[in-house]
Amino acid sequence: MNYAGLMNIVFEGFSTAVNVFFIGALLIISVGISYWTYKNTGGLSGTVRGVLISLRALVFVILFLLLLNPVFHIEREELIKPEIAVLLDNSQSTVIEKGEYAGEEAYRQVIDDLGLGDTSQVRFTTYAFDSGFFPAGVDTLRFNGSGTDINQALTGFREQQGDEQAVILISDGIFNRGRDPTYAAGRYTLPVFTVALGDTSRLDDVVVQNVSSNGSGYKNTESPAVATILNNGFADTDVTVQLRRDGQVVDEQVIHSDQRQSVSDVRFEITLDEVGLQQYEIHIPEIQGEWTTANNQEVFSIEVLDDKIRIMQLAFEVHPDVRSLRSILREDDSIDLDHRTWISGDRFINGAFPQNPDTLDLIILQGFPSPAIPASLLEQVREFTRELPVLFLSAPLMDYSLFTSLYGDAMPVRAESNGDKREIRPQVNADHREHPVLDLPAADLDRAPPLFAPVQGLSATSAANVLMNAAFRNGEAAIPFLTARTAGNSRTALLSAHGFYRWFLSPDEQLRAYTTGLINNMVKWTASPPDSRLLDIAPVSNVFEESENVVLDAFLRNETGEAEDDAVIEVELSGEDFSGRFYSMSNQGMGQYRLRIGNLPEGIYRFNAVAKMGNHAMEERSGEFSVGSTNLEFVNTVRNDEFLTYIAGQTGGAFFPFQEADHLTGRLRQDGLLDIQIRMTGRDVAAYQNPLWFIVILILLSAEWIIRKVVALP
Repeated sequence: MNYAGLMNIVFEGFSTAVNVFFIGALLIISVGISYWTYKNTGGLSGTVRGVLISLRALVFVILFLLLLNPVFHIEREELIKPEIAVLLDNSQSTVIEKGEYAGEEAYRQVIDDLGLGDTSQVRFTTYAFDSGFFPAGVDTLRFNGSGTDINQALTGFREQQGDEQAVILISDGIFNRGRDPTYAAGRYTLPVFTVALGDTSRLDDVVVQNVSSNGSGYKNTESPAVATILNNGFADTDVTVQLRRDGQVVDEQVIHSDQRQSVSDVRFEITLDEVGLQQYEIHIPEIQGEWTTANNQEVFSIEVLDDKIRIMQLAFEVHPDVRSLRSILREDDSIDLDHRTWISGDRFINGAFPQNPDTLDLIILQGFPSPAIPASLLEQVREFTRELPVLFLSAPLMDYSLFTSLYGDAMPVRAESNGDKREIRPQVNADHREHPVLDLPAADLDRAPPLFAPVQGLSATSAANVLMNAAFRNGEAAIPFLTARTAGNSRTALLSAHGFYRWFLSPDEQLRAYTTGLINNMVKWTASPPDSRLLDIAPVSNVFEESENVVLDAFLRNETGEAEDDAVIEVELSGEDFSGRFYSMSNQGMGQYRLRIGNLPEGIYRFNAVAKMGNHAMEERSGEFSVGSTNLEFVNTVRNDEFLTYIAGQTGGAFFPFQEADHLTGRLRQDGLLDIQIRMTGRDVAAYQNPLWFIVILILLSAEWIIRKVVALP
């Protein structure tokens, strides 16, 4: 902010293209006309006549002077206050009372010592940071941030830096989110003065340092959770670690350490017996002598999904591909695999031919059909798969012409002939590169072992998409290799090549990962029903912290499949401790909608969203998310003087512990950062640009008119 000081006005002369003598002659004539107008007017006293002549003559004088365009130079002295940015740590660790540090009281005293509330001589631009970075006043700090990202604070300010001459960073220097901020500090061009909050002492404490768990799992399975426990100061002590749900102890383990400092991992196997978002807590009962119990617990959530994908694999040949397929599917916890291997007649290994198709989500037929299979079994399999999603995998004896005679155009491909099976290399069809089946890790397929597939006689049916083609002898990829078809509420897919076991057993790790991903994607896409949903809505995270803003994102399409921008999406939110609340999502355009709910207390929340066009409800969706507390700010409470000193030294600033915060003002003054700058600004102003002259002319003419009326002149 600038303050106006002294102002000087200097006449610069006239700036006009009109001849000065011509204007002077007109002026004399105009004054003469004014005199002649009132010279012979009767009934006027000499004083009144003189006033009227003067008023009219003065108007002409002002007008002709303006025609000469007089120019004035105005100089103004501006006093510029220094500008300093202040980055204020809003995290919970800054108000922990420990040692000599009195928590929030000490923090507030630092703010008072720096005079951040007094902007009479200095302009302070204040920002706050915790897990995020945002403008904030010193009176708006809540010290409730559940994480500290100093790197984001430094980079965030640098991106919007204005005329500031220095930065004051007030923090305990403990960063537990984002990147290491030392690199960002090294790129600063402004001096950074650091004020260290908190205490450097280490106190006896037991901490739940971290909990690692799967974000989701399937009902009736077990999911691991590993808790890392930090013991700092308790030697020869038993520490009880509890797994809790809804406040009840589900399981507990006891760890023992002979050392005063130790780190232990405690593993729990959680039985997932209820569908939905389930919240758990790792908890350590208080140990006598702990300086705080705020870090004795950590909340985490697991989204429990419904039963696994139930798959029946029927193999009609003994081939290495069969074993590789089963190995891949058994490694996926979301799949419940049952399998049969045909021997002869109607006999299978591992059990009889299945009889209940309605209990299955997917049938995998490997090597079906072939001439060796009895006609009765061919018909039985065809009838069994009539209403189910089916994934067909090739095998050496598979007969594609028989395949077509059984299924006609109801499958992904038709065969004009069986065709010889030759070495091929698959290539992705560019038109379907974004298909979910092809969401795969990178792999060099040109260097992979070749596969075997028919090189002629196959073509895709009308409703099918060829995701990958097969190239024969380095020619064009014209034969369908991977084909997918959606009809009604069911899907079918066909992999027309065999020999992928060599990919699965390859020493190339990327190729193995590619093979596993391809099989899993084919299985899960084929097993899932076609998505006919118009509304997709989900929280940006399944688990939020209490200090985080809860955000829901949605995408809406209309019945034609196009993005819908003209709808209203209403959301009802309910939780354990409050009744339903209603919100309306904000339209972001292109079918995108967003709802920012803000902070919510700890608990599990359910939302129900309805998309409406006028009074017509298009679709309704629901979901869940959880809000949990975190102890991240209480895991490490030792002030990081090393970092705060480094950043100050790296940028040309200075380091001050909180007890010496009042010395910072003197250092800023010593470095000239509090000096008020004086700047002279000047500009040329033409007289006609000032409306004051025209106001004077109106006043003079009005006075002349009033006098004329008083003396009864026409």
